[in-house]
Amino acid sequence: MSTKQVIKAQKFRFYPTKSQEELLAKTFGAVRFFWNKRVEAFNNLNGPGFGSCSIKELKEVYPWLTEVSYNALEQKNQDWIATKKQYFSKTRKIKLGRPKFKSKHGKQSFRLSQNGYAVTANGLKLAKLGFVKIRSSLNIQEIFNIKSVTVSKDGPRYFITVLYTGIINVFPKTGRVCGIDLGLTHFYTDNQGIKLDNPRFLIKSLESIKAVNRKLSKKIKGSRRFNKLKSRLNKLHYKVRCQREYFLHCESTRLIKNYDTICIEDLSVKNMLQNKQLSKSISDVSWSMFTSLLKSKATWYDKEVITINKYYPSTRICSVCNYENFNLTLADRDWLCPQCGVNHDRDHNAARNILAKGLEIQSRQNTPTSKSSTKSRKMPVKRQKILMFEVE
Repeated sequence: MSTKQVIKAQKFRFYPTKSQEELLAKTFGAVRFFWNKRVEAFNNLNGPGFGSCSIKELKEVYPWLTEVSYNALEQKNQDWIATKKQYFSKTRKIKLGRPKFKSKHGKQSFRLSQNGYAVTANGLKLAKLGFVKIRSSLNIQEIFNIKSVTVSKDGPRYFITVLYTGIINVFPKTGRVCGIDLGLTHFYTDNQGIKLDNPRFLIKSLESIKAVNRKLSKKIKGSRRFNKLKSRLNKLHYKVRCQREYFLHCESTRLIKNYDTICIEDLSVKNMLQNKQLSKSISDVSWSMFTSLLKSKATWYDKEVITINKYYPSTRICSVCNYENFNLTLADRDWLCPQCGVNHDRDHNAARNILAKGLEIQSRQNTPTSKSSTKSRKMPVKRQKILMFEVE
């Protein structure tokens, strides 16, 4: 089995002391404050060169910024420079929006470069914080070539994410291909007719979440019982998220291991969430996370994931004779092709069409273009006009 060097991320949970918790809260606030000041300066004076509010200038005005690690502020400054560069980039296909303010109610995090931490025999030592108590089955001393360390807080829990260069065993080639049709009743149906049940982790825990929410609404905000119930509610949501992520990781790894090429439809989840009746089920199934995991693992293990255009009518087309049935509705789970007489299961037929379309795209991409065709290609109209104007 061959090996490959890739960039990996390992997440550890750690348990800070009371003094470390206070310093972490200050660091989260300082990093967020610095980012918001940069955004404020950027909004007041628009342009690529504006928004230049340096760390040194802010420390002179706000001396409490000296209490936190300079490395964390510097890394946030590098993030700001990269974000502003992407915003003004003209070559980027997807236009990004303006930089936004960060709220203290969201996920809090800061990043440290190689100067902000040290891995010793006693464990991991962070700048200003000192040694931290880490809980993990993987020994952090076994990780080499660490690029950065990200400290984050998720509810009452603290985590350290280590970005490093690791070596993985590449899965052997199987020569098999797979087409996948995502759904709500079943998580997906493949081209062989195999259906994977939707685990519905959120729906199964919904009664417990509703019961805690009802009790929480009757308590005084900020009281001891209010905070206790809020912590219990956070644990329930965290459990659902962990169950979902574990399921998606296991299933994506299994598909990447067994198939060399995976064809999947590119769903517009953001638009589908506007349906109020199905938004909760769509959020619970996490199609976007599943697709992104497939793509990232395919890059790791030298496999290929082909996405099909969301406007491709995979459910209406007969996978046998290519007849398109325009009279098909969402309620029709089985339908009979009027041209060839084959009875189709809606999801199985869609998976077969997705596979056929994906293989067609793959063959088109692998077909080399001749030099004569590239030379005879016409110049765009706008460029032709510019040249004509220059000649005149």
